Amino acid sequence: MVDYAEAYEQEQRRIAPFQQRPEWRDWLAGMDAALAGFFDRVVPDMPADPWSEEGLRHAEAAALERFPDADSADPETAQAGADVIDGFRRYLGELLVRRFEGAWVYVDLGATGLVPAVALPYSPEYFDVGGALTMAVQRRTGGEWSAVHRFQREDHDAWVGAGRPEPPVWQQMQDDEALA
Repeated sequence: MVDYAEAYEQEQRRIAPFQQRPEWRDWLAGMDAALAGFFDRVVPDMPADPWSEEGLRHAEAAALERFPDADSADPETAQAGADVIDGFRRYLGELLVRRFEGAWVYVDLGATGLVPAVALPYSPEYFDVGGALTMAVQRRTGGEWSAVHRFQREDHDAWVGAGRPEPPVWQQMQDDEALA
């Protein structure tokens, strides 16, 4: 049997030093200004509520117009526009923070190294905002982010309905339900 509480605590200890890195703290401190620039220069025609599913669809459409392929939406391979890529990533992550009680974290996701991601209290996995951007651009359906929004809303609503249990408790509850 998995000890979710111990695994959660180990993960918190593992990522804690990353949260204190100066480049990460500077990135977080620049959030409001970066998002204001994103809304002004990249998606000036955003709906009244940019944090809605409608806003998300609008932002994904703008990403598809701007980026012809996944490489152009990845700061490691893009020829230009790292600030625009960063703006899309910030927007997508901030929507999860605002709508679904997420928190920004600086984590090592493996091959990509340390990157901004969102920890959601009802998910054991970090949400990779960069991966979500490149996935949407690669698939080009125009509905990737709204699908993510729907899935997140369902998971968030279930977690809220259960009384917002701590992450390891929620994970155990999910496992118990799956085994029942």
